[in-house]
Amino acid sequence: QVFVVGHDWGAQISWYLCLFRPDKVKALVNLSVHYSPRSPSSKPVDRMRQAFGDYYYICRFQ
Repeated sequence: QVFVVGHDWGAQISWYLCLFRPDKVKALVNLSVHYSPRSPSSKPVDRMRQAFGDYYYICRFQ
């Protein structure tokens, strides 16, 4: 098992790692990003674009 540390966009990925493979994770520390539940009807980037606009840094680099 591993200790996972996520920051910014990597925090989203680390949340999903813990959800999909809890057997591999001993602990999680995330910085700067809160938990955002998965949604089968929309993608995370689409939700960010709707909330923050096209010029939000995550949306600009997709």
